[in-house]
Amino acid sequence: MPSYCNVKNYEHWFKVGTYCVMYFNESLNFTDAEFRCRNVVPGGHLASVHSSQANDDLNCIVLKYNRKSPRIWLGGFEFFNSGKWVWIDDSNWDFQAWVPGEPNNQKAKEDCLEMNGKEIGKWNDDWCPKKKNFLCSFTY
Repeated sequence: MPSYCNVKNYEHWFKVGTYCVMYFNESLNFTDAEFRCRNVVPGGHLASVHSSQANDDLNCIVLKYNRKSPRIWLGGFEFFNSGKWVWIDDSNWDFQAWVPGEPNNQKAKEDCLEMNGKEIGKWNDDWCPKKKNFLCSFTY
């Protein structure tokens, strides 16, 4: 389990790489989840993932709070049906953990990134209007 962030007023957030991360047990669509993250903390966004260790740490956080329903939004999305995936916080897309066969953009409607949809710790593209819990993060 990752340690807690040592940032004033955000001590209950977890340290994952250079980010502080918090699990939100609120079922929101991708866009509303991103706006919630922006409103919770300055510089906040849905979480981006930049290493296998960070992916494992984020998954540990999710399973700590909601083992029964671990599907969550991360901050990745397909850029205007281009096949190119980007992070909403504008950080580099330098790591991925897709389930084999994903992303598949089923019915040309799956443009947002979920974790734990088909396999624990792995990623799947999903329909952005679906409501899921989510992880917010900010750089410290």
